[in-house]
Amino acid sequence: MAPGQSRDDDGNLLLGGISTERLAGTYGTPLLVIDLTVVDEAVAALLAGRVLVPEVSYAAKAFANVGFFRHLMRHPIGIDVCSLGELVTAERAACAPERLTMHGAGKTREELQAACSGRVGTIIVDGVEELERVAELCRGGRSPGVMLRLNVGVEAQTHAHVRTGSDDSKFGIPPRDEVAALGLLRSHPHLRFAGLHAHVGSQICRAEPYLATANALLDAARRFAEGGLPADRLVIGGGFGVATRPFAAGESLDLAATIDAVGEHLDRGARERGLPVPRFGIEPGRAVVALAGTT
Repeated sequence: MAPGQSRDDDGNLLLGGISTERLAGTYGTPLLVIDLTVVDEAVAALLAGRVLVPEVSYAAKAFANVGFFRHLMRHPIGIDVCSLGELVTAERAACAPERLTMHGAGKTREELQAACSGRVGTIIVDGVEELERVAELCRGGRSPGVMLRLNVGVEAQTHAHVRTGSDDSKFGIPPRDEVAALGLLRSHPHLRFAGLHAHVGSQICRAEPYLATANALLDAARRFAEGGLPADRLVIGGGFGVATRPFAAGESLDLAATIDAVGEHLDRGARERGLPVPRFGIEPGRAVVALAGTT
């Protein structure tokens, strides 16, 4: 059974120790139940890195409502939003702007304006044209931290529709545009460079794509440092695989081992490249909430 699920002596399903019959009778059906104890255990496991403790930012697209966000804010983590609706939900939950990150390809002008008006602490920029728009909107005012999402060419072995890091992907800044992005940041000192980011897909069940992403980000960090912009934070994205069927072979990732392996890789790789050891970020969504939910 999934975490938090059990059965009483009569075989009735319990969620977090509460009878599903009682839940259905109280709230009606269909009903989605989230066991917050399971959520708490998942977050604690994510924060238990032995080499480098990752900075965790929950991917709101996995599940978002005001009550859930309020609960997450009890943990030392942030929230990634990728629409105005998710941003407003976080604001209604009283999430502080500095704990919010604006994500997403093809951001609208309204979304960029929201980021540049101080409603989020960091914006993940997906392309050079978007970086130009952010520079213009933030001119003469407050700027969020600006993190560049790079297309690092890592092709994760997952479904083609959720693979976002290959050479032909529309997501992220390709290598040919790095110099232009670096130049824009240097020519707009009001933009606060916050580091480098990559996300190569979803429902990834092997550690190797994350190690390859970490390696590619370290190489990029060295290039940016040589260009005068050291990147003290590297984010390897999310998409950590979670089993969707009981005991499904090869469908889930050993997340603790993967986080430790990436932390060790970043620590060693930074030293080998003569870089300071970076802060290390991850963006789990379903890895936080999927196994806590029952419909």
